Amino acid sequence: MGLFSSSQKSIPTRRLDEILRRIDMLDLEERSYVKGLFANYRHGGISKSEILKAVSELRANPSDKVEKIEAEAIKKELLKVLEKEL
Repeated sequence: MGLFSSSQKSIPTRRLDEILRRIDMLDLEERSYVKGLFANYRHGGISKSEILKAVSELRANPSDKVEKIEAEAIKKELLKVLEKEL
């Protein structure tokens, strides 16, 4: 198996907004911010490692509008989709 194995699960980037809308505590501005952050990580889809990196960045940045509890909700929802729906 090569370095870029196709067996790694990922969330299609076109589904990100749909998934973020499921998180009631996120408003439009926060969803837009999170989508922009994931744009830095995604390459054909959003993998588990990219989810963890982005959420870690969200939690570490006190100046963004996303609170830690929201970051954890994002992580939980995206990982749930990654494991159950794909």
